[in-house]
Amino acid sequence: MIQKLALVAICAALCISCGEKADQPRKSAEAARRPAQSGEGAADMAAEGERIYMQRVAAGDTIAMPYGELQAFLPDSIEGYRREGPPSGTQQTMPDYAISSVTQRWVGQTDEEARITVQIADWGGTRNGYGMASLGLVAIDMEDEKQKVASLTFDVPMTSGVMIFSKQDKSGSVTAGTRYRYMIVASSAGAKEDPTAALTELVTGIARKFEGK
Repeated sequence: MIQKLALVAICAALCISCGEKADQPRKSAEAARRPAQSGEGAADMAAEGERIYMQRVAAGDTIAMPYGELQAFLPDSIEGYRREGPPSGTQQTMPDYAISSVTQRWVGQTDEEARITVQIADWGGTRNGYGMASLGLVAIDMEDEKQKVASLTFDVPMTSGVMIFSKQDKSGSVTAGTRYRYMIVASSAGAKEDPTAALTELVTGIARKFEGK
């Protein structure tokens, strides 16, 4: 489930052995990245997340978007890839807990070893879920011979995250929280080069769809 994937990404980012500082991501991703906040900036964002949550409670907006509607936020296409079957989805609602999630898998048009998986979750009225939007607040910039990890912010309001790239098998993932409610995970396997710039662009496009939601 998307929550587990996101937590794996965070734990990997925080627990990785410190090595030399990572190089800047490829130029196509640089426009999406700015220094992560810390200290007072992190506290301010946490307070903003709580304020937005309480606004949603006051408005009665404490139910996650039905997964059928959430599927509309998945990408329409990914260059060089085709959909591998229809999207899947699920939703759960309990007291103080409401979440829906969708998943779409993609396979390379000319190289079927290349795969991309896109997952989106709506935390709805799950109060603790609003903290996931601060994924990128911890300033992470690490690299060793096996992988590199970096915090990300995006040219989209209230959006931040983390990217992880494995040098050994060229797999990568970009995880982002946006609007203190939605989580996006794009992961790649079987690529011939670092996929994180393309994944960052993909996640940015999805995050923009949630503006005003």
